[in-house]
Order: sequence, then C-alpha cells, then structure tokens
Amino acid sequence: MDKESEQANLAGLEAAEATLQVDPSFGYARSFVAYFHARLRHRQLAQTEIAQALKSSTDGYDVLWMAVLTYEALGGLDQRQAALDALSSAPAQLVWDLNRWPDLAGLQKDPRFVQLLVSNHVQ
Repeated sequence: MDKESEQANLAGLEAAEATLQVDPSFGYARSFVAYFHARLRHRQLAQTEIAQALKSSTDGYDVLWMAVLTYEALGGLDQRQAALDALSSAPAQLVWDLNRWPDLAGLQKDPRFVQLLVSNHVQ
C-alpha cells in the first residue's frame, strides 16, 4: 500500500471511529471501521468489527455492501465464503449493484457469485 492510500485509510478509520463514539450501535459506521481495518491489514480487527456491524445493523443493505467490500479486502478463500454467505439472503438489487463494482472483479468471476446472479435473475 502506498503512503497516500495508507493515510487516506487512516483518516477514514479515524472519522468512522469518531462516529462510533457518538453512537456505538450504528452498524453502518462500524462497517466502515471494519473496511478501513481491512485495507490497513488489521485482519482480526476487521473481522471482529464486521461481525458486530452485521449483528447490530438495522440498515442492512448498506452494511451488507460494506461487509462484502471488507471480506474482499481481507482476501482469502474463507473471506470469499464469508462474503457469499452474507449475500445468500441479500436483495437481488444488492447483488446486481455489486456485480457492477470494479473493485469486486474477483468476486464477480467466482462461480458461486455467478450462481447468485442467476438465482436472483440478474443479467
């Protein structure tokens, strides 16, 4: 990771954590904390935070979106499976939106994701 990217991720993490100080139950902010930890290679913190975000979320669509981005940023087969598990009951619109996201090219090529597209009738 280059210095500029690291600084941007640190700034994002700081902002998301500040939001959690105001409202610790805000799942969407917690999902950003998880994502920034993943981008900064803080694997365990990212996994813990995204699990908490998914449990406490009342704003499911956006938190699921960030969960997939977090799992993909973490990388690895176990994390890909976690992303697919999170999407197993996701609205078709979310699956369709993720299919258009350039940072998720690896996920989009995964046969299990393709099957989700087919099962949700997404072109």
